[in-house]
Amino acid sequence: MPLSVNDLRLLRSRAGIPSDIKSSLDWFLTKVSGMEKDGSKVLRSYRDEVVTKIKLGDMYLYKYLPEHRKTLPYYDIYPMIIALDYKKDGFLGVNLHYIPPKYRVILLNNLQNTIKTVAGRDIFKIKYPIIAASKKYAYAMPCLKHYKYKQLKSMVRRIPHEEWSLASILPIEKFKKESKQTVWKESINKARRS
Repeated sequence: MPLSVNDLRLLRSRAGIPSDIKSSLDWFLTKVSGMEKDGSKVLRSYRDEVVTKIKLGDMYLYKYLPEHRKTLPYYDIYPMIIALDYKKDGFLGVNLHYIPPKYRVILLNNLQNTIKTVAGRDIFKIKYPIIAASKKYAYAMPCLKHYKYKQLKSMVRRIPHEEWSLASILPIEKFKKESKQTVWKESINKARRS
């Protein structure tokens, strides 16, 4: 069933995102109006944001099938990540889908003080050791995932910084093997123990 602008306003309200976010209505109308609850349609809406190189501190959306998916308890096939570090065969990212929308907004708000403007772009200047050492970023810990380039199953789309808050609350997570409610409950429990 397609999402309407009113559905997204309700999601924004439930997630605690203020209605005066810059260009929010334009964002809804150009990126979201009529989208299905499916990450593939959201991926297509970012066709002008296709990238060939992952840059640390940026947010991305793509289709992904983990190499060892048969042994994983669950996984998200449409990760929405903030890239934190490069790995030999891929990258480390915070997949916001592993926590409920309310906690995504909290995490993004806590990360705001790490934003630096580099070459005219706002990026998060944060690394894994900073996240691991601070309670302030506890909700990021269960979201940390290693993504391998060879397991990417779509083009990688960059989400512009001004759209992060709204993009983060879209219900496009698609978990395999478990419900999102189960994943979210486990993630919140892990975050509270860290």
